[in-house]
Amino acid sequence: MINRQGVTCSVLGCGFALLVSCSGSDHGGFVPDGNGGSSATGNRDGAGGSSGRVGAGGRGGAAGSSGADPTAGSGGGATSPLAPVIEITNPVSATNPNTDPVLVDDQVTVLCTAKDSTVSGAKHVDPSSVKIELFDADGKSLKSFAAATTANNSEYSATFVLTAVPSGAVSFSCSASDIASPAHSATATLETLVDRGPEITIGEPVDKSPHNLLGPMNVEFTAVALPITDGDNQAGVSGVTLAVGGVTIPTAEKTKGKYQASVDFTDKSFFSSPPSGVVPVVITASNGRKKPGKATHTLAYGILIDGAGPTIALGTPVVSSVIGRASVLTFNVTDGGSGVDRSTVAVKLNEETKLFSATDSQWTWDDATGAFSFKIGAALAKNALDTQVTVNVLATDKAGNASTGNSRIYNLDNQPPTVDLDPPDVYELRPGTAANTNQCSDLFDPLGAFDNSQPLDPQNGSPNDKATVVNFGRFRSLVWDQTNEKLGQGETFPALTDRESVRVYVQANTDSPLLADDDKDGVCDEIWTGSAPHQLKPTDKPLPFLKLVALTPTGAPVWDGLNMPDLDICKPGPVGGFTPLCGSPGVSDMSVVIRHPVAAQPFEPVIYAVEPDSSPSSIICTGKKWDVASAISMAEGASKLGWICIAARAVDNVGNIGISPPLRVCLDDGTNPDRCKDIAPPSCTDSCTPPPHFVPNGPVKHN
Repeated sequence: MINRQGVTCSVLGCGFALLVSCSGSDHGGFVPDGNGGSSATGNRDGAGGSSGRVGAGGRGGAAGSSGADPTAGSGGGATSPLAPVIEITNPVSATNPNTDPVLVDDQVTVLCTAKDSTVSGAKHVDPSSVKIELFDADGKSLKSFAAATTANNSEYSATFVLTAVPSGAVSFSCSASDIASPAHSATATLETLVDRGPEITIGEPVDKSPHNLLGPMNVEFTAVALPITDGDNQAGVSGVTLAVGGVTIPTAEKTKGKYQASVDFTDKSFFSSPPSGVVPVVITASNGRKKPGKATHTLAYGILIDGAGPTIALGTPVVSSVIGRASVLTFNVTDGGSGVDRSTVAVKLNEETKLFSATDSQWTWDDATGAFSFKIGAALAKNALDTQVTVNVLATDKAGNASTGNSRIYNLDNQPPTVDLDPPDVYELRPGTAANTNQCSDLFDPLGAFDNSQPLDPQNGSPNDKATVVNFGRFRSLVWDQTNEKLGQGETFPALTDRESVRVYVQANTDSPLLADDDKDGVCDEIWTGSAPHQLKPTDKPLPFLKLVALTPTGAPVWDGLNMPDLDICKPGPVGGFTPLCGSPGVSDMSVVIRHPVAAQPFEPVIYAVEPDSSPSSIICTGKKWDVASAISMAEGASKLGWICIAARAVDNVGNIGISPPLRVCLDDGTNPDRCKDIAPPSCTDSCTPPPHFVPNGPVKHN
């Protein structure tokens, strides 16, 4: 007969119809020479025997020539009569699925006998050589075992798991050799059919998918017939079951082969207690197979049931902080069940919701730890009328469970500090000498008096706009931090000035600006530092600048102002004499160093100067002079006289940047007091509108 690999074999007279004669030897046993004969192809994939001499040749390859000797092989596929006699006894052959018993179980134990040949001179079977092998429909080896002996004489077995073997034709082989040297070998082959049942395809839920404990979970899958051969009329689906979490769920066939079910995990008629964690989903489908019985396909996988939303822990800023331009909100979102759905993470700022976006530079995140950060200050930059921000952080997990969220209230300060090198005169207020009255001080310059009538004499006060200075200037700046305010608010919460941030800048080249419009709204809001705001090219010359230091609030004004009823407050007196600071009379141009009257900050400074001496008796306790002329010549590589531009810059503690209106100063070396008389002062801007000067909201205080 011809087996399924096209090997020429003869049926052994053993009373078993499908037992084929053995194929070529794996060991190429010696056979006496023959004289010609027909060729034959070796079985499967072994090497063929050589012509005439290797009748028990390899399991495939070129055939030899058969000879007249009775022990000669009939080519490479023939078996020596001295080789063992092999018979597969289980399973049985199956070629017709409608009449033959097919394999429907998850595993099969293959039994074969390997007996000694009865031909004179034959040797005993070598038990260690017995091998049983499984092949797919294309003859590809799927699994091979060294066979184990059974309790029956000359019987060997091997068990094969068939769960991964597709439905259709398979074959088994059993091979053995004797103990001769060289050995004689033989192989028996049996074909049968495997039926793994109907084909099942998952629709939903998919493997490892997360699901909310609440609400019904829809289940959809298909179970269709999978014929194992043409004409297989027993492959039709005869029954389908669905089990979720060990509970059988009724299913309905929505359309032919497509099944649907709904699972309510809170339904106590099915689930005594709601499941959680990994829950198995098991789908089974059986067909109408009669021999040996129905073939059932079981498909099992797991889903994740999650009934709790993510946990949100807020980090910084801490509760009741003042936030502004540079503030960053940090928080952690964690979920021990299905995991956080990152796309649902949201920060709600009053009425505006900011959803997480991986492409938005305002967000950073770490999936491993659940840490998120959001540039909350940048998101609030346009909400100038808000004074308080209610922050809600929300998220949903991958099963659709919403978090309970977390929230904080922050005080909003997105107003830049008011910075001024030439502020107006101010006055102070105190209770009057009469009952229910107030008294105002005389007006005074908060940066110190500057006498421009004698420009060539030493000048102490901070220069006013359009003043002339001779080489040196005692530059001071008022930095008054502003914050958001609304009617009915009562308390205000300024972020206060970052005392290390205050600088004064000089632009000697009046063809270039000093103030720039950074956000392109027409208002100057930054210092111009090169060819583009904040971007110095290698060829650009950095602007000369100097750090200013806060002066400690101190001193007292002159109280010549009138006493007035509380309703009218009072009227300040004219600018008058004063008691100078810094020890000896006449040394300092200042009698008062004012402060910002902020709650819980009794000495918040607002006056900054160049390297003051901390000692109140020092002659420079209100700041030393700056040699502007030398600073310019060092930066420019040459001296510069005439108009120059000066501006101050300060940042508050939440990143809001304030700059002063430009101070136009005529720089002289003492040789020409009218150096700038007929020359118009520069604008010092890039055509933007300078910020306004400081406007005191009533009287100021110093202690």
